[in-house]
Amino acid sequence: MTPDRDLGGTLHATLCALRPHVPRTVVSKSAMSIASHLIEDLVDTAGAGTVLVSCFQLQRHWMVEHERYDALAAVPGVTVVPVFLPVATMVAAGGAALLPQDPMIDEWFVIALGPTLSVTLAGLDLQDAASDVPESMRTFEAVLTTDADVTRAAVRYVTDVLDDRIPPGAAEMLRHAAAAPPLSTVHHLTVQADHLLAGMFDRIERLRRQERAAHQTSMRLHQEALIAADRERQRLAEALHDESLQLLLAASQDLHEVVPRDPEERALASARGLLEQGLGFLREALGTMYVEDRPTDRLEARLDLLARTLGERGGFDVRLDVDPRAAGAADDAVCALVRELLTNAAKHARAGTVTVLVLRQAEALLVDVADDGVGADPDRLASARAEGHIGLTLAQERVTAAAGSWQLTTAPGAGLRVRATIPVAATG
Repeated sequence: MTPDRDLGGTLHATLCALRPHVPRTVVSKSAMSIASHLIEDLVDTAGAGTVLVSCFQLQRHWMVEHERYDALAAVPGVTVVPVFLPVATMVAAGGAALLPQDPMIDEWFVIALGPTLSVTLAGLDLQDAASDVPESMRTFEAVLTTDADVTRAAVRYVTDVLDDRIPPGAAEMLRHAAAAPPLSTVHHLTVQADHLLAGMFDRIERLRRQERAAHQTSMRLHQEALIAADRERQRLAEALHDESLQLLLAASQDLHEVVPRDPEERALASARGLLEQGLGFLREALGTMYVEDRPTDRLEARLDLLARTLGERGGFDVRLDVDPRAAGAADDAVCALVRELLTNAAKHARAGTVTVLVLRQAEALLVDVADDGVGADPDRLASARAEGHIGLTLAQERVTAAAGSWQLTTAPGAGLRVRATIPVAATG
């Protein structure tokens, strides 16, 4: 929390002063999202006369949820008022614009009040809303209560602070809801419900922490498996090169020294041709297995070497675009995936250009590889896998093993494109 901010005028402070017994819990953005969606689901079935007021702090936060709120605003008898600091003077219909000096800029809240519903979630942002803290790392000191008096006070607070910035029709509905007779609730039951809600928050947080820990363990094991696979591939390549390839080369040389003198001996020439073809296939396989992609710790340099090596082999240019922020997050996984896709292009695409994009997203790396080659019939790809052509299948399995996503698009004459994501830990 920034020390020089005056938090005395926030909704959070107002509610805590009104009901000191309301439990407060420090929670993650994920927990706030889950609780917010639960409240919104209640509004969807609460009936006429229900109001929903939500503060999203910034417009970029609102844009993530605007479709849900558009749907709620279409429910008969429900009034929805989104509140956020806009990047322009225009605010969504029915909403209210925050000003930079408004105390609500420090809060994420959701208030639902109606004849059969009363619930308030108020989370005080423990970072500046406009700071560069990663979205997944934001935390809030939250209160969650079903106390009808607290919820009516919350509605009055919003109406007073925003005043004439709320559209007239919506403002009238807010005032009507705040002045409605109390819900038939018993005070001690409300207090018990609030403690149950706080327990739910704690449970959500524990589950989220367990999920993050399991994900990190999965990522670590996946990285270890990739490293082990790379070592085994290199060991196998060295063994083939040092033993099998050398024996085959010696046999080929012996055949070259035999000069065919009659039709029977011409069979030796045919055998020599087949042997040389087999040597070519073996060299190609060894090259794919033994591309050295670790001359440096820098991801872009590793990918550049892969691009030059496999581009030369396939006869195409590679346009490489690597986000500097992607380096260090999952370099081995990215290089392995790009190697598989470029190898597939070198073997089958007959492309002039292949583009490779690696982009850092909030909690994932996007790998986008596209070629302008001959493309393929998607149904033919399935039969190719059955026949043992498994390059793309191996690439897809690498991605799914890392809990990522995979999208392949192709058509005859239209090239082939793969967009894959690899989950990574959020930057902090």
